Amino acid sequence: MKTFKLLIPFFLFCILATNAKSQEKGYYRSPAINGDKVVFTAEGDLWKYDLVTGKTQRLTTHHGMESQASFSHDGKYIAFTGSYEGPSEIYIIPSEGGKPERMTWEEDNPQISQWTDDGKILYSTKYYSTLPSAQLLKLDPESATSTLIPLAQADQGTYTVEGELVFTRLRKQSSHTKRYMGGTAQSLWKFDGKNEAIHLTADYEGTSKDPMYYNGRVYFLTDRDGTMNIWSMNCSGEDLQQHTFSSGWDLYEADMDNGRIVCQKGADIILYDINSGKEEILDIKLSSDFDQKHLRWITDPMSKISSANISYKGEDVVITSRGRVFNFPVNGERWSEITRKYGVRYKDASYASDSDDILMLSDESGEFEIWKAGHLGLDKPVQVTEGSTNLITGYSVSPDKKYIAYAEKDNRLFLFDKDSGKSSLIDENDFSGFSEPISWSHDSKWIAYVNSAENRNMQIKLYSIDNKKSYVVSTDRLDSYNPRFSPDGKWLYFISDRTFNNSVGSPWGSRQPEPYFEKTAKIYALALNGEAEFPFLKDNELKTSKEEKKGEKNDKQPVSVDFNGIGARLYEIPAGASNYRDFYVTDSHIIWMQSSSGFRGGTVQSLKIDNDPDNKPKTLARGISSFAVSGDGKKVMLRNRSGIFVMETSAAKLDTSKNKLEINNWAFNIDPVEDWKQMFRDAWRMERDYFYDPEMHGLDWEAVYDKYSALLPRVTDRYELDDLMAQMISELSTLHMFVRGGDKRTPPENISMGYLGADLHKDAVSGLFIIDHIYMTDPDYPSEISPLARPWLKVEEGDAIISVDGMDVKTAPSLNILLANKAGMQVRIKFRKPDGKTYEEIIEPVSSRNFSNMRYSEWEYTRSMEVEKRSDNRIGYVHLRAMGGNNYTEWVKCFYPNYRKEGLIIDVRNNRGGNIDSWVLEKLLRKAWFYWAPRAGKPYWNMQYAFRGHMVVLINENTASDGEAFAEGFRRLGMGKLIGTRTWGGEIWLSQRNRLVDNGIATAAENGVYSAEGEWLIEGYGVVPDIEIDNLPYETYRGKDAQLEAAVEHLMQLMEKEPVTVPPIPERPDKSFNYK
Repeated sequence: MKTFKLLIPFFLFCILATNAKSQEKGYYRSPAINGDKVVFTAEGDLWKYDLVTGKTQRLTTHHGMESQASFSHDGKYIAFTGSYEGPSEIYIIPSEGGKPERMTWEEDNPQISQWTDDGKILYSTKYYSTLPSAQLLKLDPESATSTLIPLAQADQGTYTVEGELVFTRLRKQSSHTKRYMGGTAQSLWKFDGKNEAIHLTADYEGTSKDPMYYNGRVYFLTDRDGTMNIWSMNCSGEDLQQHTFSSGWDLYEADMDNGRIVCQKGADIILYDINSGKEEILDIKLSSDFDQKHLRWITDPMSKISSANISYKGEDVVITSRGRVFNFPVNGERWSEITRKYGVRYKDASYASDSDDILMLSDESGEFEIWKAGHLGLDKPVQVTEGSTNLITGYSVSPDKKYIAYAEKDNRLFLFDKDSGKSSLIDENDFSGFSEPISWSHDSKWIAYVNSAENRNMQIKLYSIDNKKSYVVSTDRLDSYNPRFSPDGKWLYFISDRTFNNSVGSPWGSRQPEPYFEKTAKIYALALNGEAEFPFLKDNELKTSKEEKKGEKNDKQPVSVDFNGIGARLYEIPAGASNYRDFYVTDSHIIWMQSSSGFRGGTVQSLKIDNDPDNKPKTLARGISSFAVSGDGKKVMLRNRSGIFVMETSAAKLDTSKNKLEINNWAFNIDPVEDWKQMFRDAWRMERDYFYDPEMHGLDWEAVYDKYSALLPRVTDRYELDDLMAQMISELSTLHMFVRGGDKRTPPENISMGYLGADLHKDAVSGLFIIDHIYMTDPDYPSEISPLARPWLKVEEGDAIISVDGMDVKTAPSLNILLANKAGMQVRIKFRKPDGKTYEEIIEPVSSRNFSNMRYSEWEYTRSMEVEKRSDNRIGYVHLRAMGGNNYTEWVKCFYPNYRKEGLIIDVRNNRGGNIDSWVLEKLLRKAWFYWAPRAGKPYWNMQYAFRGHMVVLINENTASDGEAFAEGFRRLGMGKLIGTRTWGGEIWLSQRNRLVDNGIATAAENGVYSAEGEWLIEGYGVVPDIEIDNLPYETYRGKDAQLEAAVEHLMQLMEKEPVTVPPIPERPDKSFNYK
């Protein structure tokens, strides 16, 4: 008994020690407060913290994200967004814990504001809007039904004691930045429910958000002092007061209860007491197993392959998957992991010429350098290059393994010398950097690479190792690329675009057809000296190549290059013109991959290097995504969606049953914590190397890393890492800075709804769903109309829905519940007419995306009809949703039918950007300068389809990126006025190539835009309209489009002042002659 008593303190010590170890600081977001309880998101779950006891309790455990918590006023319930079935929706849960109850079925990322005094949940969604725009609603948790507040562009909200709604106009723009002053900056407005909303923060162009009402004042977050802090004003927008004074750390996601406000600051939650003026950081700790920090197995590495290469003899394949390197013997023997260190990213692994060593890029040193390791996975990688300060984008090792040529992100090409251990500059590129392949001659004396000429055409250069000098060997008049030496060193093969066969006969015809050139490339051979004899030359009576070949030897001689007249020694390979993607040259064959428009993957073909008259290309495989040929030219590696295959280059075609690389039970584990550290450093490093300003806008970028990396130990899941990276890159105060993607934990199910393409409400008396509105799209495109608007159906607005597939609708709070997983499937629905007659129809619901597109299409169609009506069909209307490749279609559909009208409205409101601004501007710049007078009928003009009338462009706060470039270009080129509101302000463009190891990204703004006068354009502030017209929230909700009306009125005035007419056909000449 005495022994047992002695053991009790020991056991208590062990329990306390274990508890202390399990309680750690987490990363806290999206806080809400009620009384002495604070709920927040950590590890993707909801947690509750007691301000009195300091204890935390996990409320949810689902693999989806639970966030945006908000307490009911009595503290009994918590509303939050969760993704239990896939889409993010609103749920409620007892504040003491329990089973969540779903409240919405809308699939449009709702944003919760707060509970109202009468027990409703105030939230916003784009689900009920036509033009994509947030709207506020009140959700009744008793019935799970929502009621719209009659406002457009309304996001967050709070009610005053007088019942007035103070709301945030616009949702937060998605780019991460600080001190944002662009047109999409959130602002606070007040709405009394009857009259137009009043702008409360009109004195400040920056952000004001997260409104909270208390004791006659509105508290909110704003960055008026440079950092997002808590401020307040009276209900008229006056008497501004600052309450917190955070410097450098923005406050996020504020919530209030009874004069106490909680916000996220860094990775913490602060509590600010209005009455005492005190601010404190809550000392929250989590008791958790932190399961997302545990070692995790990658069981689908094939889907994460970033590169694959074949060894010199084709006996092995080296694969890089999710930042790790593996070697696989082709004969199926033991595969090996070459790299095993957690928290290090490896890229672009390949074999070091004819050795068994594997080269790769690694950031183990803190910068990406070239490293080396054995192919058996038995030794640690060792560093080869050193001193890099810029991202290495590609490399190539010489055959004798003494040199490595490598390219850096900042358009520089270097040569690493193994003997000296130093790198020297080979060349620089003023435009697009150096792309692979970087090709070596067999004697390691010459490097062939591509550089850009002054006209940006790609030129091939040869670099002499001995002379340390580069020589241009191709014209700057045409693009030439992908140089490859022949194995004997006599020839330099390359691809060049020199075949221009236009498939369009003339520019006359519907929609002004333009020249279209496909299959512009051919493979060419350049004789490096005058003694080389082209192997494809046909025999003739003076020369028989077969006799000469008998005495030939295969001994490789040092490469001899004669630059005198080298451009004239150019030959065309008899393979025809195609869309060549890459090629290789062996002793006996040329092997290439080509693609065709509209087909997935490429076709790999080979051509024997021979002048036999019957020598034709043969197809080895189709549907290939990438390929490579072994160094000795005897094996080819092919990759498609089914796997990786290795076959003889002399084979007739790929045999997938025999040639597949056996990768059995391939899996590996990662340490997420070390992964997150590496990705954070990688994101920071790639911002440094991709950002358009090498001086990083004057920031001490190392200090920025130190500031935010200090919070890395707090990160417990991938979403929190995104949040931390977003805070870091926001320091650059630039747009086009997005954080997204990556290997995140997601729910096991993802069940979408089906939609009928209509607005419905649940009748309180009958319990049936009444069809209020069937969305109307352009009838000229019947494939896009609502499922209920099909011409063979009897469905009309006002009809009621009784049942879906035999299921009574009365117990369902939303009809969408009964349409779960039904998009694109036949559904049997029973309807009832207002007179009581019932009928049934088979309907095919559409997806959430298609329903959203349908609502947008109605907005476009009704704008077009309004313009036609107001102008008596004298003005045309074009709306461009974005400026991407798919938006050419919108131009074609809307511009060409209207090109003969007197006026034209080009509407780029809500335009998401892209890259076709120059193409659209070019069309509008076309000028008619003479007219065709046919024998009968109306005249027409040249340039064909030139618009001769008056034009105006509509812009608003959601016009973004290339939409802004188009608008500013339209004005600067003198084509007309801009009407609307100031735009987003994002004009430093990006490529999104700086991917992280898990395919996530923290984008970098890469290319700034400036004027001929030397001024930076648009960035951070937006395009300012010539005529400012705001579509106010209340009147816009009720259907008014003040901006469109102003555009029509502006054009009508111009048309009255300067009429647009076609010059009449002059009297035809009298060519008669009076012969005498």
